[in-house]
Amino acid sequence: MSGLLQIRTLYEYSAWANARILDAATSLTLDQLDAAGDGAYGSVRETLVHTMSAQRGWLARWRSTQPTVPPTRRLDPAELPDVAEIRARWDEIERETRAYVAGLSEEALDRVVRYVSSSGETWAYPRWQQLIHTGSPLPLSRISSRGVNAKA
Repeated sequence: MSGLLQIRTLYEYSAWANARILDAATSLTLDQLDAAGDGAYGSVRETLVHTMSAQRGWLARWRSTQPTVPPTRRLDPAELPDVAEIRARWDEIERETRAYVAGLSEEALDRVVRYVSSSGETWAYPRWQQLIHTGSPLPLSRISSRGVNAKA
């Protein structure tokens, strides 16, 4: 299997897993959505918005034509008051990500993308490494450990 096919398969799986998590999150009350959690990102809402914001930031880096991409503004959980709003925004980012991944070539996977992190550090990695890092739905697994279970 080619590297490009592996990346595309990973993103198909990630989109499926993200949709399952969002489906499960629709059953939460607003209090449950905002309840303090023990994870790195706080509540379920904060974890969802962080993960979505990170995907949006990576997509901006990959699409940029600048030699070094500056950081993007993170999404604010307060601007997304419920799961319906989160899902609408996530669906938009998911469509853009799918279109981006569908348009990639094998050659594009090896190109190095330089960017400035939110902490101001400059990093540079091959695109394929960045795609694998962000295509894995692992951050969302923290949500299911706190009461949002996406059953297969």
